[in-house]
Amino acid sequence: MNTYKRHRFPPDIISYAVWLYYRFNLSHRDIEDLLAERGIIVTRESIRLWCNKFGALYARRLKRKHRGYGDTFCIDEVFVKINGRQHYLWRAVDQDGEVVDVYLQARRDGAAAKQFFKRLLRSHGGEPRKIVTDKLRSYGVAHRELIPESIHSTKQYENNRAEQSHEATRVRERGMRQFKSTRQAQRFLGVHAAVSNLFNLGSHDTCSVRRIAEIVIEETGYTGAEIAYTGGSRGWAGDVPRAMLAIDKMIASGFDVKFNSEEAVRHTARVLIQEIGLEN
Repeated sequence: MNTYKRHRFPPDIISYAVWLYYRFNLSHRDIEDLLAERGIIVTRESIRLWCNKFGALYARRLKRKHRGYGDTFCIDEVFVKINGRQHYLWRAVDQDGEVVDVYLQARRDGAAAKQFFKRLLRSHGGEPRKIVTDKLRSYGVAHRELIPESIHSTKQYENNRAEQSHEATRVRERGMRQFKSTRQAQRFLGVHAAVSNLFNLGSHDTCSVRRIAEIVIEETGYTGAEIAYTGGSRGWAGDVPRAMLAIDKMIASGFDVKFNSEEAVRHTARVLIQEIGLEN
């Protein structure tokens, strides 16, 4: 079956436009301008239709090729306003930061938690070894009734990985001036999660936030600059001072990183300094 039948533009242009929309914080109008700069004249309405039609298709293909998730799920929920009504976005990520599933519901009671857990079990194909949540009692209900053999942890700060995973959603929500319907939001967030997983890469080491700031100071030459923490002596309560993504699956495929963490930060700083003209 020809997926692109009756489309005037070639698949490369369509897939590129869809990738731009779900990978970056760009509107359909922004993508229209980017393509026009490259001599490709297409309306933003066409780009919107491409994203709606092909986004879910690409997400399904990515999920089929996914190598599997870890055995620990960090689960969290956050409220999202849709047409003035409050909904709850449930999200589960594994220990490597891979988004396992996202699901919008109108409530966050025990029944809603059980419905989300059932989706997780279907998509994962089995019970996780451990789940990490906050102390919302709905999680306890779903855990006891559906996966009592799994370890359930509610330790403070342990669920930061799931909470931080919401940030990308908040950025897109602001850029889109809120979601217009639950159907649109669920469709977008499902594709966005699949695309994000594709770029969830790490390195063999870690680099603290302070060290990143020190490298930027070194590269700019502003040796008198001071590093200030807006949230106190070590940042906000619950901040992760150091994080490391597992890259075992990536290494197993034969791919390896070119830079370690500090080299990557230093290289990025140099490129940005050159672009904005800060060279001394």
